[in-house]
Amino acid sequence: SNTFTYGDIKISITESDTNDEDGDSSTNSYVIMPGANIKKDTKVTVESGSEDCYLFIKIDKENDFDKYMTYSVEDKWIKLDGYEDIYYIEVDNNKDNQTFKVLKDDVIKVKTELTYADINDIEIYPTMTISAYAVQRNENMDAIDSPTEAWLLAYNQNN
Repeated sequence: SNTFTYGDIKISITESDTNDEDGDSSTNSYVIMPGANIKKDTKVTVESGSEDCYLFIKIDKENDFDKYMTYSVEDKWIKLDGYEDIYYIEVDNNKDNQTFKVLKDDVIKVKTELTYADINDIEIYPTMTISAYAVQRNENMDAIDSPTEAWLLAYNQNN
């Protein structure tokens, strides 16, 4: 008698709340000033008992974000070849939760050459959205032979 079960991956994404009046850490607001370092401590957790997986982050920036601010992704993340602002980590099954920081030093830096006049001229405020995805990683899966194939599967199923 054989029993066949399914593998499961559970992930979560968290960030500290900025106390910006709405009480929701997924909609933080920040004040930008030339040369300021803004704390942004986004973390992705693969929960205990999850299968081996490719863990992805996708960073979407809008409204001239790069004109005003810079950041670096934590060193553990590998940039996915051929894609802008998509990174991955290969995560092995573990009995404990595994948490990965997204931004190096948990910081976004406002460019120092920015002037107060530049900031006052902003009509639509810049935004950054970080999303996380996971796909099971197993050498016996014919459809997924690379991180790129895993990303395409994850992204297409979620969009």
